[in-house]
Amino acid sequence: MKCKKIRRGLHRLLDGEPVDARGKKRIERHLAQCAPCREYNEELRIMGQLLSRAGAIEAGTAPVDRLMGAYRAALNATANAGRPAGISLDRLVAAAAAMAAVIIMAVSYRIVRGESVDPVRSYLLQSVGTREVLYLSGNDWTAIP
Repeated sequence: MKCKKIRRGLHRLLDGEPVDARGKKRIERHLAQCAPCREYNEELRIMGQLLSRAGAIEAGTAPVDRLMGAYRAALNATANAGRPAGISLDRLVAAAAAMAAVIIMAVSYRIVRGESVDPVRSYLLQSVGTREVLYLSGNDWTAIP
C-alpha cells in the first residue's frame, strides 16, 4: 500500500503538480529503501524524456473520423458475413419489425371482430398469460384448456 501511494506521488512530481516538502522527503526516503520503486521512478523519468522529444501531435477530428469509419466498416462486414450481398443488418432488423407489426395487427383485427382465432388463441396463450389475453381480447375465454 505504501508503494502505491509513493508511486502516485512520483506521478504528481513528474507531471509538475505541487507536492509539499514533507511529501517530497517521504518519497525520497522511500526511494532510498525500495528498489522496485526506484526502478519505477527511473522508467517514468525515461518515458517522460522520450515523450518530450516526440513533440506535440495535433489531433483534429480527421483521425477520429477515420477510426470510426474503419470501425463501422468492420462492424458491418462482421454483421453481414454469410448474408447475401445487398442485405444489411439494418434492413433485416427493419424487415423483422415490420413483420411483427403486421402479425400483431392481423391478430388484433381478428380478435376485435370476434372471429374464430383458435390457432391465434393457442399461440397467444403459449406466449403470454391468460389474464393478458382476456384483457387484450375483451372476450371471456374462461373455457380455454
